[in-house]
Amino acid sequence: MTTGITLSTSGTFIHTNPFTVTSSIYATDGHAVVVYGSFDQSVHMYYSPPPWTIVNEATIGTKSKYYSAVYFGAGGQLTNSGRINEGVRLGANNQRTFASAVVLNSGTSISGHGVAAGYIGGYGYGVALRYFTAAAVTNFGTIRSTGTDVSFGVLVKSGNNNAIGTIANGSSDYGGAYIGGNVGVYLVSGTVTNFGTIKGSLGIQFSYGLGTGGTVINAGTIIGSGVHGAVNFGFGTNRLVIDP
Repeated sequence: MTTGITLSTSGTFIHTNPFTVTSSIYATDGHAVVVYGSFDQSVHMYYSPPPWTIVNEATIGTKSKYYSAVYFGAGGQLTNSGRINEGVRLGANNQRTFASAVVLNSGTSISGHGVAAGYIGGYGYGVALRYFTAAAVTNFGTIRSTGTDVSFGVLVKSGNNNAIGTIANGSSDYGGAYIGGNVGVYLVSGTVTNFGTIKGSLGIQFSYGLGTGGTVINAGTIIGSGVHGAVNFGFGTNRLVIDP
């Protein structure tokens, strides 16, 4: 398929929620799979529709690096065990909703290939969660940005100071999870628990000037190859836990 899909439970094209992708979707222009919230023109804001769940078991991609392979205009959940090229984004630029955003990226081994399923990659970001009070990413595969300028493996950002991110990379039973980018993980406030690898010119960055602080629990590897190092805390109360 060379055109994107706009998910809706009403209108001409009706889709089932949750929506499962079992064959490849590739858009030559625009988002590949998109859910738009309701747009209020008077205040130029999106508001949440009933939350959608998208389950990807195949490949989703878009040709343009200026769009996302999977785009939610508001809240929802993505579960990925396939491949997503050009990133996942939840939340519009001017989003002011209290909806939650969840991304689950699995890492099941592919028999005979020695590689892991569950790949999310994009030019500016692998996963971007914008304007949510609660945003969670659980990764057992690979999430990475491919851009050479300012780019993020995982980005959790809000226009106010109430965005709380929860990032889990791997587990005590699995250390092969990977998050990488120019900045590996960026969030305003919240917790990053790492059993795998987080890598960037800056490994983990908490926001300056916003947020209430952050916690990093590390039993894996965090690499910051630039001058700012592996972990850079922002304002508020911060805590670093080294888990042997």
